[in-house]
Amino acid sequence: MINNDKSKKSFKKEDLSKLLPSKNCGMCGYARCDEFAGALLKKHTNVEKCRVIYYKMFEENLKELESILEEEEEEEGKKEKINSKKGKALAF
Repeated sequence: MINNDKSKKSFKKEDLSKLLPSKNCGMCGYARCDEFAGALLKKHTNVEKCRVIYYKMFEENLKELESILEEEEEEEGKKEKINSKKGKALAF
């Protein structure tokens, strides 16, 4: 498991890259798996673009990768919600 500390939910490209197949096949549209990992974090692509990650031998990696991406999305949603509340005046 990568980054078991639940209080720290910030993942890096390297964390995701370790879970990818490291085949650098280019089927996802990126030359290298680390580039694909960076694009995943920036939400420029989705995990479905990597066909190799769906091979049986990467089943656990896929589950962890999806969990990380879901966690990152939830964290981003919380930040957006907080930011949208800033600057609003309360009306009584």
